[in-house]
Amino acid sequence: MSSTKIINVLKDDKFEEILNLFKQASAKEVIFIVPKKAKAFSRPENFATLSQEANENGKSISLLSSNPEMNEMAKSYKFDILLSPVSGSKKPSAILAVNQVDDSSINDDDPENPEVYHDEDFVSENLGDRGLHEEDEDLDEDLVDVEEDKGVKKGKKLDIEEDALEEDDLEKEVEEEIEEEEDLEELEEEFDDKDLKTDDDEEAEEISFSGSDHDYKVVTAMARKNLDDIISQSDTDIKNLKIKSGSYKPIKLEVRKESDSKKGGNVDEITEVWESEHLWDKRKPESKFSWSGIFRSSNKSAGSYTKHRNPSGKRMSKAIVGIGVFAVGVLLVTIYIVSGAANIKIVPAKDPLKLELKISASDKYSSVDPNSNKIPGQLFNIEKSASKSFPATGEKDVAQKARGKIVVYNDLAVTQQLIATTRFETKEGLVFRTLKSITVPAAKSSSGTMEVEVIADKPGIEYNIAASDFIVSAFKEKNDQEKLKKVYGKSVQPMKGGTSGKAKVVTDQDYQAAKDVLMEELKRVVAEALKSQSANLKIINSANVVIKDTQSTAQVDEAADTFTMTLTGLIKTIGFREEDIDELAVKYVEKGGTSTVQADKLDKSYINIAYDDATSTLTFTTMVRGMQYKKIDADKILVDLLGKKDSQVRDYLQELKADKVIDSAKVSLSPFWVKTVPKDKAKVKMEVVFE
Repeated sequence: MSSTKIINVLKDDKFEEILNLFKQASAKEVIFIVPKKAKAFSRPENFATLSQEANENGKSISLLSSNPEMNEMAKSYKFDILLSPVSGSKKPSAILAVNQVDDSSINDDDPENPEVYHDEDFVSENLGDRGLHEEDEDLDEDLVDVEEDKGVKKGKKLDIEEDALEEDDLEKEVEEEIEEEEDLEELEEEFDDKDLKTDDDEEAEEISFSGSDHDYKVVTAMARKNLDDIISQSDTDIKNLKIKSGSYKPIKLEVRKESDSKKGGNVDEITEVWESEHLWDKRKPESKFSWSGIFRSSNKSAGSYTKHRNPSGKRMSKAIVGIGVFAVGVLLVTIYIVSGAANIKIVPAKDPLKLELKISASDKYSSVDPNSNKIPGQLFNIEKSASKSFPATGEKDVAQKARGKIVVYNDLAVTQQLIATTRFETKEGLVFRTLKSITVPAAKSSSGTMEVEVIADKPGIEYNIAASDFIVSAFKEKNDQEKLKKVYGKSVQPMKGGTSGKAKVVTDQDYQAAKDVLMEELKRVVAEALKSQSANLKIINSANVVIKDTQSTAQVDEAADTFTMTLTGLIKTIGFREEDIDELAVKYVEKGGTSTVQADKLDKSYINIAYDDATSTLTFTTMVRGMQYKKIDADKILVDLLGKKDSQVRDYLQELKADKVIDSAKVSLSPFWVKTVPKDKAKVKMEVVFE
């Protein structure tokens, strides 16, 4: 017989099938191998059921799953969690992805872990900065993919050839070209010749590693290395202007009052510069001076300045403005025609729902059966005790004998029979009699023992003695020394209840009140135990606790200042999912075909609850209250409203309301100028609201 059983669970296996396999397994250890999305292990109540079954049969459960939520759920029910093994049987490559390599694990002197440079490392080395990057944040962006060439055997060390790092030469060539070449286009062509990538898309650079038995290539993710972002100045636009960043400031002009001939010559030079370079056009209009006024003050013979205007530029500006106005108009018309959205909210017609369903639940049912109103459940069998001390309130003249228990020891090789009323005597001469006949087993490796209840031979408080040793009075009287020494008694607890005269006694009211208090406490303890074990299951009869045993240190009319009562109770019931009740209610209402209900809007109560211990079945009646709604074909309504004007929409919805299909409706069209429901279905949102 196997001591361990492994059960492979499939994704769509039913929990009942898994539970049956578990019950039938003879092994004491059962391992479940569970897929990540197994339905059978998606609900906490299933774990509770397995835990209950395992506890009852003394089995242990282990779980192997990659689902962290499932593992946490299993831990909460004290299942053993097995770690998933690393998938695949391939030996990991000597060169790993950068994101997978711990810096501390790479040893430069270790031949099993050769240094691997990602793309930024090679670029840095080619530019004169040798060594690996030391900033950890760059590792997340630079991934190294290692591809093993076909036909290469595993387990060999890698020898990195020096010719794989030929980019050192590339570095020198690039630096020389930067110093010697002034033309950026020639520099870009030179980089192209050196296999530096200038395409728009990012490409990978391959660096080969070769050894005696291995050929590897490292594919590194390279950033774009092009010169497209460098803008060269054209020959025709070359101007020897000194450009300074910052805001433009007004320029003060010094006007000299000289002779007309000199002034005219100077102004001509200024005009020539103005017209050829257009420097003033670049100045921001922040100056408080009016340059045109200054030049208008000069006479024309002196070459006064007048800004040249290009007539063709005016026409071009007007054309651009006209085109812009036309484009805006076309855009507005297009928006008016093609834009628009509609939001439609429909409230179905409704009627009150009053429903009574007679339902049975059992752990023998595997699924919901709407035809017979049967639902699956989980059996709970809980036994608890409650104990407390209470004062006695009665008082009367009594003559009561003390009571207690003694353990009778037999050191003889044969059994010893003692009849009822056998006398046991203390060394002080106090006699207690047994209340029933007993047979004390013979001694074997140790003394034979038997516990028996005794009562004092006479009433009185003097018999309320502490734990004592006893001899059998009959053996003393017969002078049977062997039995006198080998058959004897001992008490563990003191004798109690002996009294005479006036004394406190337990009344019937005291006894019943104590029982009522303990019953409430017992119900509370049982309900807490059910709650902790039932997870999300519904328990509808947690208060139906059955009293199994009642014990009290004093009965009614017995003398005692206080008495201690202990109640032991148990409950057997079935826990079930409330969602299954909702499913039965929905299917019952939808049988007619015209109405439906919303489960979250139903109120449920339970009556006529009864548990049959013989069949382990809980039967009850569910009172369902709420609203039932008219079934609505939302897709048909949506199609009917497409392209309709607001007035047509209003008439259509009024007709549905008159037919008692809907209770109300609201249609919102946007933007504000839209008066028609769009013809495009994607622009219409339909929502059914159950109120």
